[in-house]
Amino acid sequence: PYAWRSTLNRRSPLSLRRKVVLALSVSKVHSFWMAQWYIVTLGVFLPSKLAGTFGAPMPSWWTHRYPVPGPGWHPENIIAPQRWLAFDDTGIVEPTMWLNVPGMMIGVCIVPLIALAFFEYRSRGPRPAYFHPARAVAGFAMWPLMAVITFFFASMPALHAQLKLASGTGLIYRVAEKGSRRTLQVPELAHEQAAEPIGAAGGQ
Repeated sequence: PYAWRSTLNRRSPLSLRRKVVLALSVSKVHSFWMAQWYIVTLGVFLPSKLAGTFGAPMPSWWTHRYPVPGPGWHPENIIAPQRWLAFDDTGIVEPTMWLNVPGMMIGVCIVPLIALAFFEYRSRGPRPAYFHPARAVAGFAMWPLMAVITFFFASMPALHAQLKLASGTGLIYRVAEKGSRRTLQVPELAHEQAAEPIGAAGGQ
């Protein structure tokens, strides 16, 4: 509302086009910050499951599915342990994804996600000797866990904040502590500091 009220301010030095673009950008960020998880993760899955469970009428372009390489998941079958290891349409996980047209449009997002993981790893530079290879490999685990991470640390906090603001309750912003209280000792640096003369290390 603040951005759109400012757009109507005639005394602003900005042009109307520029003000509208800025207001749209702010609206997009605030809306998708909270809604992106539900749109991407549940936007296709939930309507499909509800339609299949309750028999709701759906258009043919939505109900027709195509086999796509990749794992499909059926979390609704978690209540039936006998189906956990059934690698077919009745198991929790099956070897083939059956996607409709909207599902394929969202499934394409895996391509830029893989590219993002690749370029992020390349931008780190060479792995330091003190950084264990297992920790470097474990760093890739965050990418498959993005759905869980973004739900608890992005979408839910954003939804909570927006509901409080909409209800007029207001927010109290507290800055979280960054880092650790313990100083990270890098072996190479610790060795150099130990070998450095007292006069040089003590300062002038």
